[in-house]
Order: sequence, then structure tokens, then C-alpha cells
Amino acid sequence: GNVTGTGSYAGGMVGYVNNGGSSYTTDMEHNINRGNITGVSYTGGICGYANNYVHYYYCSNYGKVTSTGQYIGGIIGSAGNYCYTQYCQNAGDVKSTYSGQANIGGIVGNAHSTYCYIDYNVNTGRVQTTYAGNNYAGGIVGNNTQSSYVYIRYNLNAGQVSGYNYLGGIIGYNPG
Repeated sequence: GNVTGTGSYAGGMVGYVNNGGSSYTTDMEHNINRGNITGVSYTGGICGYANNYVHYYYCSNYGKVTSTGQYIGGIIGSAGNYCYTQYCQNAGDVKSTYSGQANIGGIVGNAHSTYCYIDYNVNTGRVQTTYAGNNYAGGIVGNNTQSSYVYIRYNLNAGQVSGYNYLGGIIGYNPG
């Protein structure tokens, strides 16, 4: 079904995952979301926020993901330390109406920490932000805020990306 949040951390499967460290790992495999997801910040088709040894494999989102805040992704809104997003697909439209830096992506909105792996994913959904400013919108990743040890490889984007500034078919903004 649909998920409607009036605050932060909304996801089709889970809103927020933050493991304590390397002795804990959360694996999410072969999950499918067909419902529409609406939230404020940290909104994703599968997960809103994932950090510290969280692995997403073979997950699919077909629902629309809509946000009025930051960090929006077709699969994960914001991905952090040792977060793996691999072999996932997004076919749902991802849209932000936030009047600021959206950080919006077809797969991951924001890759924010070290050892983040975003590989072998496919986005066919539209990625759209309506703010006439710095959007950071990408077909795969919106913003790679931590450029060290973040691996974004072997991905395919076939969806339209639209906005104002810092747009990319794969990555919207990569500080390098």
C-alpha cells in the first residue's frame, strides 16, 4: 500500500535503519514496493535513511516517490557508511518540491559517508525537482557528499532528469 509521512524518514519497506557498527548487518533482499511514498526529508521507494552496514540487493520500486524536503531516492533517500545498493531497479517517478538543495536521485538521493557502494542499478523513472536553484539531481545519485570511498559503478539511467542546476544522467553533483 501507500505510505504517507508528514515528517522525516518514509520508505516503502523501512523508514530508518542505522546499525550500531560492524557487528550488526541488515540485509534487505528481493523486496518490491508498488505503493506510492510521500514524505518530507529522507524519503525512499524502499528505505528513507540507511547507515552502517545496510545492504540492499535486488530491490525494486514501482511507486511514485514524492517529497517536500531533502534526500529523496527511488530506492534509498540517503545512504551512509558501508551501505550497499546493488542490482536494484526503480521505475517510479521521483519528485521534490523542496525550495532548496533537494539531493534527489533515481536510485539514491544522497551518498553521505565512506564505503558506500552503488553498483549495477537501473533507473527508468523520471527524476524531477521544481526549485529554481541548486538541485543536485541525478538519474542514479543526486549528491555524492562524501567523495572518498564511494563507488558508483555499472549503473544505467534511462529516465529523464529535470531541474535547474547540478543535474546529471548518473550523478547530479560530485565534489571530487
